[in-house]
This record gives sequence, structure tokens and C-alpha cells, in this order.
Amino acid sequence: MEVIKSQKISMFEVLDYIYCPRIIYYEEVLKIFEKKMNDFKKAEEERLEEKGRINRKWIWERLKLRKQDIKNLSQWENKEFNKELDSEKYHFYGKIDEILYLQDGTIVPLYYHNSKYTAREENQYKYLMAMFSMLVEENYNINSQKGYILFLNGHSLKKFEYTEKDFKKIKQQISEILELIETERYPLEVEGGTKCRDCYYKKICGR
Repeated sequence: MEVIKSQKISMFEVLDYIYCPRIIYYEEVLKIFEKKMNDFKKAEEERLEEKGRINRKWIWERLKLRKQDIKNLSQWENKEFNKELDSEKYHFYGKIDEILYLQDGTIVPLYYHNSKYTAREENQYKYLMAMFSMLVEENYNINSQKGYILFLNGHSLKKFEYTEKDFKKIKQQISEILELIETERYPLEVEGGTKCRDCYYKKICGR
């Protein structure tokens, strides 16, 4: 079905859709999200506060950030902060904490995650960074096949790599989200189990 071409969604909505399509229905069709947005804003403020305490030089040295010589002084170069980017091709947007140019000639996104790494969230982390890389590729016209997350709880830095299969899945999910919003179709078939137990909308959902 043809979707509204001007519609753009947040990359975090894509993660929500992968978690459960009904989240998008509640938030984008029924507009039930005010309390959740307040909680999100509070969590984001806490994340930014913790992020400000991080020694970025330690990260850049580990990732081998490109350097240049200026008056015989070694200077860090080619790093961009808090870049708001959107994709005209795939109709989503996001804000990248840092875009880094590495010594090997690659460009990678870096995200500060306000949590501790957990293996069960591996796919969520991968898709998050893959979307950041899609934004980098489209806006900077360069391939970006990997990204990094610094988990603020525990200060662990992890690399995430992805394939064309991962990019294809994301594009398909975005297409489905835009169609859901356009048709206002209630998703009938959804996965249950532990996801429902932890869901923000469990009290109003029909499961």
C-alpha cells in the first residue's frame, strides 16, 4: 500500500515496533503516550548527565580516532557531536551522540546507552546501531558497517556489526510501521510471553 511520503518516524519507534507492533498503534494512532514521554524525557536527562561525566579521550584512544598534527601538537580531529539526521529514502530520523572518523578511514556512530549490557538485548542494540549507520551512509555518502555503544552502567564499550540482511529487515519494518499508521490497523497477531509482562501498555492491551 502507498504510504504518506512526508511521514517520518523515530528510529526508537522502529525498535518499539520490533518489540511489539501494538506499541505503534497505541502511540501513533490512539496517541496514548503522554506519561510515557514524560518518563522518557526524565530518563534522557539522566543519560545526558551521566554521559557528561565520561572521559571521551579514553574512548577515542580505544577506537583509534584519527589525529592530525597542528603546530607539532597532536590534536583529535573529525568528531561530530549530537547530530540530528534524517533519511529521505526510508522515512526515519535520529540523533547520534558522536560520529567518529577512525584511522582506518571508516566512519562510525557512537551511542551512550544508559544501562548495563545484557545479552538478551543484543538484537535491539544491533538494530539501533544499524539505523545510526544507515543515517551516516545516506547523509555522508560513505559506507558504515559498524557502530559502538558505551554502556554507562559498567562503562563497557562494545562494537556492533551488521549485514545487508539486517538493513533489509529494518527497511521492511519501517514500511510496515508507515502502513500501520496510514491504515490505523490494529495488530491482531502479536507475540506474548515475557514481552507482555514488561510492556508499558500491558494494562490496556487485549492480551
